[in-house]
Amino acid sequence: MVSDPHNHTHPVGHTPDMHDPPDEWHRHTTAEERPQHAHGELANPGRVMAAGFLAFVIVIIATLAVYLYYLSYTIHQLDLAEQHGLEAEVLRARQDANDRLQRGYVWADESKGFVQLPIETARRRVIDQYVSHYRSGSASQNPQ
Repeated sequence: MVSDPHNHTHPVGHTPDMHDPPDEWHRHTTAEERPQHAHGELANPGRVMAAGFLAFVIVIIATLAVYLYYLSYTIHQLDLAEQHGLEAEVLRARQDANDRLQRGYVWADESKGFVQLPIETARRRVIDQYVSHYRSGSASQNPQ
């Protein structure tokens, strides 16, 4: 056996305690004041569970609030981008169509043989047709 300063023996192969023997402060006599109860050793499990559950609920609610705000903000930003994108696309298409019409004839429906042309050109052609028809018709009716 191994000698021990604590006056108790350890089995062979056991590592002896690595502490000093207790001093007088650790020993209490009946002449001292009455010992106090341990503070905080016995927690109320119901309160601990309630506090933990409340903290969990608060975290869940905060997470949901942030997620819902993120969704609404993202949807709003996508709507704005789509509106501006569509408006710009429609404007570009309209300008492109106007440019093509200003240059001359554009197929409206090539399979049916319909074309689009600038309104001024269409007016002139219609007026020319009426004038030529009127001249040809009035010349044959009113010989001069």
